[in-house]
Amino acid sequence: MAETIEVLVRAGLIPHPGQPYAYVMLEDARRSVVVEDGGEPTTVFVSAALAAGLHLANTGENLEVPTAEGWSAQLHTGQLSLTSPAAPEPFLPPTALQLPHGWRTAARYEDDVVVFVGDDLGLAREQLLAGGHLVGGQPPLGQVLARAAERGMLAVGTVAYRET
Repeated sequence: MAETIEVLVRAGLIPHPGQPYAYVMLEDARRSVVVEDGGEPTTVFVSAALAAGLHLANTGENLEVPTAEGWSAQLHTGQLSLTSPAAPEPFLPPTALQLPHGWRTAARYEDDVVVFVGDDLGLAREQLLAGGHLVGGQPPLGQVLARAAERGMLAVGTVAYRET
C-alpha cells in the first residue's frame, strides 16, 4: 500500500536586491521518516522529490538552487500546480494558495520560482507567514532551510513558471 502524504504548502518571497524571488515550500505533515539502503534517514516526500528531479540541497554558507530540468509551476485560476517530467501525476496537484503581495510579479519577472521540499520546515506547526518570516521568535527562513539541508532533508530546484 502506497504511503499517503499530506502536503502542506506555503508561498513566499526571498528578499533580493532589485527584485525578490518567489518560492513555494512543501512539507509532509506526517513526516514519514524512512532509511533507504542503510543510508541517512529521509522522508518519503523528500525522497519522492529527489526521484522526480529536484536536487539535494547543499550545506554551507550559500544555498545553491540549480534548475530542475523539465519541472514547471503553473498558476491557473488561483491554483498552483507543480509538474515533473519524471512523474505521471502532478507533484503538487492544483492547490489554492494565499500568495503574498508581489509573488506573481516576482515569478513573472524571473519566469521561474524556487521550490523547497523538506522536513521540519515549520509548516506543520503553521509557523511560517506568507512573507517568509517565522512567528514567535523562531529563526528566519534561511536558518530553517540551512537546518533542513544539514540534516539531508531538503530538496530544491528552480522551476519554470507560467500563468494561464
